Amino acid sequence: MLGTFVEISVTHFDPPSAQRAIDEAFTEIDTIHRLMSFHRPGSDIARLNQCAHRGPVRVDPRTYDVLECALEISTASSGIFDVSIGNTLAAEGHLPRHDDWPAAHPMANFRDILLLANGEVEFSRALWVDLGGIAKGYAVDRAAHILTQANCLDGRVNAGGEIRVFGERQESVCLRVPNYPATSVPTIELERGGLASSACNSGQDSSATAGSSAHRHGISRRPLREQRFASVVNERCMIADALTKVVLALGAEAEPILEQFRAASVMYDSRSGWIETGQTT
Repeated sequence: MLGTFVEISVTHFDPPSAQRAIDEAFTEIDTIHRLMSFHRPGSDIARLNQCAHRGPVRVDPRTYDVLECALEISTASSGIFDVSIGNTLAAEGHLPRHDDWPAAHPMANFRDILLLANGEVEFSRALWVDLGGIAKGYAVDRAAHILTQANCLDGRVNAGGEIRVFGERQESVCLRVPNYPATSVPTIELERGGLASSACNSGQDSSATAGSSAHRHGISRRPLREQRFASVVNERCMIADALTKVVLALGAEAEPILEQFRAASVMYDSRSGWIETGQTT
């Protein structure tokens, strides 16, 4: 699911109840994938990219939630994180082209995405939204919420390196850094929160999250050229997922944004080595 392998494990007093909860969590992840897929005709994202410049489009509440969080992080980062870069990624072959979608306005950005009442979304200019940099973290959060509501005592959801633990579960996460000795990487102790990781190497996507698109600077739309790896910890995996792209772009200068979201990062830079930034509460 989500272009990667998804693993779920829980502790529960009743094994049949645990299995039902896990099945429901996998169903929710699959639903989110279908709603927010850039590839799938008829998804919320496809309908927005095709029609929202002509008028309001009603979307699923989950899609609305992700867009709301994405715009919050876009505003906080002054556009470093911007989900309106789908046309750039499609033009470079990282996402499929859609000939039935209108050409995106060359100056369109996240500020052209308008969240209206009653779950409707409108674009002030034609643009192509891609939620690949945030939706996976949201799916992990939603799965964890379903498991908690089903009275699972603790558990872990892992979608290709986007991880959420809850209850009394603790996880020691050994970071996977491309082209770096496995014996030399830090280990993050994760408890009651989410962790996401991304990497970039000379503009090519080396993300630990399989199936994601090449990373871009949201303002310039250019590939991130620095050889960097970033892991972000936050109470919500969705926020951690999006903030990894901010850290990749800004490095240590992302600290004020991390603090705004009560997040922390561990970043490896090929020139500066390991850098820890921000804090969690």
